[in-house]
Amino acid sequence: AVVSTQSTGTRDKQNFISLVIFVCFESCFLHMDWFYSWITPPPAPLNFEGDAVSLNSAGETIPSLDFETEAISLKSGAPRKANDFHMGPGTLKVSMLLHSEARENLCKAVRSTEGYRGGSFLYFEGGKEKMKFDTDRNYAIFRQESYFHWLFGVREPGCSGAINCDTAEAILFIPRRDEESVVWKGPIRSQSWFIEKYYVDECFYVDQISSVLTSRGAGKVYLMEGMNRFS
Repeated sequence: AVVSTQSTGTRDKQNFISLVIFVCFESCFLHMDWFYSWITPPPAPLNFEGDAVSLNSAGETIPSLDFETEAISLKSGAPRKANDFHMGPGTLKVSMLLHSEARENLCKAVRSTEGYRGGSFLYFEGGKEKMKFDTDRNYAIFRQESYFHWLFGVREPGCSGAINCDTAEAILFIPRRDEESVVWKGPIRSQSWFIEKYYVDECFYVDQISSVLTSRGAGKVYLMEGMNRFS
């Protein structure tokens, strides 16, 4: 009986030591991020100044995520530089002229078709956000409608666009937003901001589509509707 008691006491002591060691190791792993932050120097703070981001440590300057522009409207006659689409510093930059050339090529193709008449417009609708059931969350990450992105390069949802076939001038229509939407959708951008960013000629709101096309004398409006010939 004495031997059994000693064995039990020794076994309990070993279990206690194992438990202490396990708790210590678990605590170390849980606080590993603190350990790495202690031995790793902190990143250089970023100072946002104008159109650039300055790195204090190395004194280097890299372009910001803002789009650089020189003018607002093509109709003003002032020199205008197309923006570059990119996903941040060090990523590939694609000029918005790519979409402008796509619009011109499309208009040339439409004008060359039999029966085309002047004063016609092409109208395209962009993608719309889909909410997850009755919640305030998106069903999935928004992706722009392919044809609309090819012609306008617009990344925001709920937009539409019209192109004058005779001149290839582009009109962008954006949704109206109330002040409450700033909480979950960010700052409300002006019409001139969209003109500058996406290199279009004019910008209106989606509730003005009918009045704008009427005022432009749109004799015929081509829509992307009908049966897909590949399906």
